[in-house]
Amino acid sequence: MIGAALAALVSLMLPSDVEAGGFGASPAEFIVSEVMPGETAERIVHINNKEDSPQTFDISVETTPEGSRREGRAEFPDNTWVTFDRESVTVDALSSEAVKVYIDIPKEQRWLEQDWETWIKITGASSGMFKTVLYIRLLVSTDSEVAPASSSNLWDNPGSVAGIAGAVVCGIIALLAGLWYMRRRRMPSVGSG
Repeated sequence: MIGAALAALVSLMLPSDVEAGGFGASPAEFIVSEVMPGETAERIVHINNKEDSPQTFDISVETTPEGSRREGRAEFPDNTWVTFDRESVTVDALSSEAVKVYIDIPKEQRWLEQDWETWIKITGASSGMFKTVLYIRLLVSTDSEVAPASSSNLWDNPGSVAGIAGAVVCGIIALLAGLWYMRRRRMPSVGSG
């Protein structure tokens, strides 16, 4: 609890990134606005190793502690909606690695026009009895409408309809040209006799 409060305080003092115990992360806060339920929002977290040796970091999502959420933000409904391209990353000495963050809000009316908060937790290597943990605020606001359904019906897609119509017209023209040619070949020539 004290670590979470300290991380929150550090994130308020350093708006672009957070640092502790030989590593840092940026940004200190994500504001993901107008996420459309049914679609995926993608962001990137940069983890910076400030040590002279490679370090491994674990990345997860943690519910915002009671009383620590920003005003007007509700608790994030389901932390499984936030995933990463990898949950553990080894960062070389004095370098940085990017980790992709995916936010998938289910396509349901009840998730429209919501404002939530959850935290991304980055855990560094332990030194003795202690592990250094940094938190990044993830502030998510959803759009006011649900993403349109992707249609597998060709007739719902104007491009497909135009393509089909064009193919039919070309087919009819080719058929008529073929019939005209066949008829022309069967007609007796004028002036022979």
